[in-house]
Amino acid sequence: MIGLALLTFVFVACASGNQTASQAPEKVTIAYQPGINYANLLIIKQQQILEKQFPKTQFEWEELSNGGGFRLIR
Repeated sequence: MIGLALLTFVFVACASGNQTASQAPEKVTIAYQPGINYANLLIIKQQQILEKQFPKTQFEWEELSNGGGFRLIR
């Protein structure tokens, strides 16, 4: 799960058309659902691992009640 979260971040950082590969995006939104399946991601959130690793990026954490809320955010 940690790998999935970091992979998502790397994908978002690389997919931005107006930034070089070495720059992190200004803002990243991470959506998750409550439950044991997202325990690793909740630990990342609680310990602010991504915020410490990428201090110039604002992370927005969205808790979803079901899978219907997932969509591409640009």
